[in-house]
Amino acid sequence: MAADLLPALRAALAAQAPASAAGLAAALGVSVPTLHRLLQRLVPQEWVTAGKARRARYALRRPLAGRRGGVADLPVYAVDRAGLARPLAPLAVLQGGGCWMPLGGSGWPVPDESRDGWWPGLPYPLYDMRPQGYMGRLFARAEHAALGVPLDPQDWSDDDVLLALSLRGLDTSGDWIVGDEAHALWQARRLAQTASLAPEDTPAAYAQLAEQAVALGVPGASAAGEFPKFAARRTAPGDVASDTPHVLVKFSGAGTGASDGPTVRRWADLLVCEHLALVHAARLPGVQAAHTRVLRHAGRTFLESERFDRHGEHGRSPLCSLDTVNASAAGRAFA
Repeated sequence: MAADLLPALRAALAAQAPASAAGLAAALGVSVPTLHRLLQRLVPQEWVTAGKARRARYALRRPLAGRRGGVADLPVYAVDRAGLARPLAPLAVLQGGGCWMPLGGSGWPVPDESRDGWWPGLPYPLYDMRPQGYMGRLFARAEHAALGVPLDPQDWSDDDVLLALSLRGLDTSGDWIVGDEAHALWQARRLAQTASLAPEDTPAAYAQLAEQAVALGVPGASAAGEFPKFAARRTAPGDVASDTPHVLVKFSGAGTGASDGPTVRRWADLLVCEHLALVHAARLPGVQAAHTRVLRHAGRTFLESERFDRHGEHGRSPLCSLDTVNASAAGRAFA
């Protein structure tokens, strides 16, 4: 009889995920003790349980679409300020939608309904890691065919986001790395120890990177924002304050000097104004602002901004946007 009920148990788990013992027992028409015995007949790797006593919930794992490896969990790593990666938590994709990833002890605030690791979508810090904005569209354009995901990252499902992060996400926002493949790419880049751009080479290199970003896209990073930009590593000149070689560089259209059109001039002026605003903001009591500087080369204006989620050559720190935290924890409308 127990064997005959296993298909019904799997169907109930998929329909209610995560499900309580009482809910599953009612769906199958059995007692709670019988339900617990049935659960033990499932393959251990097939299901997830979390929570104590009446908070205990159960769900079935499922494979991540587009990825090999069956129902194996994705390991998530956190890189500290010293540049060392440590396992943070496993992430299991669930039948019926959502996922399981315990964040207790991670330092992130956790909504009460997720304190046992259950999430109706993805854990909220992952949403800021997804490809988005100008660089996200360039990444998707360059990688969508290989990954088998839509061309527009706004059309991506949670599975698409996890697939991209687990296979290409070595340099996303914040300190997390999702999956062993992305972790291996991060380690390989770290061991390669490629040199940062020298001060005298930086302007010309930025001009080349801007052309590349416009033409092809620069895969591997996913900083948000609509202004054209690329990521780079540079060595700052001796007279420039610097905490890390990792920078994001916004760039204007390519002008020709005195004959620049009003659009190109306004574009360049906005970058200069943003730099001046950040310089003055950093002088305010209790306000921290990224180090920035303005460079010009080959008719373009560049605003170089040090990444505040990077420290030194390899260190990282957590990052999550206010709108993502608000959506997960508060749900308040901004004026």
